[in-house]
Amino acid sequence: MVAFGRFDPLDDGGIHALIRRFRAGDAETLAAAVAASADVVQATIEDANGLVIVPVPGHEAGVHRGPRLALAQALAAAIDGVAPDPPPLSRRAAIPSARSGPPRDAAAEAAGLAWDDALEPGAHVLLVDDVLASGATLAAAITAVRRAAPRRVVHALVLAIAEPGGAR
Repeated sequence: MVAFGRFDPLDDGGIHALIRRFRAGDAETLAAAVAASADVVQATIEDANGLVIVPVPGHEAGVHRGPRLALAQALAAAIDGVAPDPPPLSRRAAIPSARSGPPRDAAAEAAGLAWDDALEPGAHVLLVDDVLASGATLAAAITAVRRAAPRRVVHALVLAIAEPGGAR
């Protein structure tokens, strides 16, 4: 699921500017992200009961913080039947940003993620991230959830997709 759409990372305006404001913690942009995301989630997942909204871990190890966590919590509050649970997915060790090196190895990245499965059986998991670039981080998060909790239905929501070479 994509809330805002696609953007060209070389274009500083439009959706790219919106994502930068979101990452900077702008309250208006967070509200816009929640509104757009809630509509997409409710249109895609018919039964939100048992849905757990989980931010994809950032590059740093340990606990979640920042705008992805704020989005997950605000989105949980905006959707009926969803409780804002503590994020059960965490990163064991820091990883470099994809911008600063070669493409990531999704299997190696998944091995660095930990899932604490204290959820009710049958729960849907919605992984939330701000931008889908290569897809390796989201693929790793999905792999980590499925490895630890194979019976969960995993969904993914990103605010935007970065299209190298221009939005399509």
